[in-house]
Amino acid sequence: WPSVHHARMRIGCSKLKSDLHFNLHVIDNPNCVCGAQFETAKHFLLNCPEYDQEHQTMLANVSGVVPVNVKNLLFGNEEFDILVNMQLFQAVHQYITDTKRFN
Repeated sequence: WPSVHHARMRIGCSKLKSDLHFNLHVIDNPNCVCGAQFETAKHFLLNCPEYDQEHQTMLANVSGVVPVNVKNLLFGNEEFDILVNMQLFQAVHQYITDTKRFN
């Protein structure tokens, strides 16, 4: 399931409130529960204070291996070899699981 949620974030049809509001038009408010104006993939993966502990774990698993940004977290990078991209995606999938955001 983490890979399904990962793919949904890539194409803008996840259960994140920004996707539900702007892309799927099924909710009225794109705000995050933390109070941020938009719950986007970038906010969820990198900035939401609701998941500070999970952020630290994910960053510890990829820091020094790749530049951490939303593009690399969502799509990987063709400049990295397959093992680095697999490590990156594994860290993202663990983060998705640990946050329980999509349960």
